[in-house]
Amino acid sequence: HRAVVGMSGGVYALIGMHVADVVMNWHQKRYRKAILAVLIFLFVVDMVNAYVISSQCASHAAHFGGYCSGIMVGILLGVNLVVTKLERRLRAITLVVAVTLAVFCLVMGTRWPPQNLWEAIGSCEVVVGCGR
Repeated sequence: HRAVVGMSGGVYALIGMHVADVVMNWHQKRYRKAILAVLIFLFVVDMVNAYVISSQCASHAAHFGGYCSGIMVGILLGVNLVVTKLERRLRAITLVVAVTLAVFCLVMGTRWPPQNLWEAIGSCEVVVGCGR
């Protein structure tokens, strides 16, 4: 674990909200292809930046989490000009996924010891050293 400083996760959330807006209002958007081209360009530039200038200080998990939460918030709370049956289903699925992820994150955040998904150290081993 490491401290994350900055607002890049929030910036990715805003990009995700734009993606959700384009998806939910594709047929109602006037400049949808231009907006999509800009979003794809941002994605490509970001991927090149991540591979070429691979920095140990960047939190890719914060970027990915911000992007995913932005898409989900955009689908759930964004303005939808014409609501179709498919979009209602997409909103329902997104709500289930968002609640599931929120509960999962709360459970993972309240576990002792703080660990990521791939660490196999139990709390007994950390607190009293019973596994040694």
